[in-house]
Amino acid sequence: MSDVVNSSTADLVHRGRMGDKGAFGQLVERYQEEAYGIAYYHLGHREDALDVAQQAFLAAYLHLDSLTDPARFGGWLARIVANECLRWHRRRRPTLSLDAPALGDLQDGQAVSPEHAAEHGELHRDLTRALLALPRPQRLALTLYYVAALRYRQIAETVELPISTVKGRIQEGRKRLRRILGPTYERRLTPRNPPPPTGNPGPQ
Repeated sequence: MSDVVNSSTADLVHRGRMGDKGAFGQLVERYQEEAYGIAYYHLGHREDALDVAQQAFLAAYLHLDSLTDPARFGGWLARIVANECLRWHRRRRPTLSLDAPALGDLQDGQAVSPEHAAEHGELHRDLTRALLALPRPQRLALTLYYVAALRYRQIAETVELPISTVKGRIQEGRKRLRRILGPTYERRLTPRNPPPPTGNPGPQ
């Protein structure tokens, strides 16, 4: 088990291609938060994000041989998640989960007053609504940037667009959020992890 845990991503991909389900399971462990986070902040709902992440891992498992560079599994998976999000949008209209987490949150263990907690909840609902109000290309670019913590180049590779286009989408998305959210925009848009999924988003 320790051999799998300590293996590089490229090695896990190679072993997964040879039918080693334990190796692919380790890939799921490494990238499930990122996959779920991308889906969550693109869709705005826990259950839908979990479904999309599961579907993305299944697609990755079935098409592992098509990955050109095994070391870039993370970016490749992010592109699959993004495509699954687009398919989800074609199937149904998005719904907003008001129990969604804020992108900016307090440090673990920090005590808050009821007034602060109420304000914090309002801020996170405003931000979630604002993100879902953005055009999908801008929302996806911001999600990959803030949630997956990808660099411009990595986002460009993921969505298969020039870096200049990615930068433009992120900049325009920030402007739109600033117009929607007002002067407290900068305080609200800070990265954090999405809530933990209720199941394992790996292939069943």
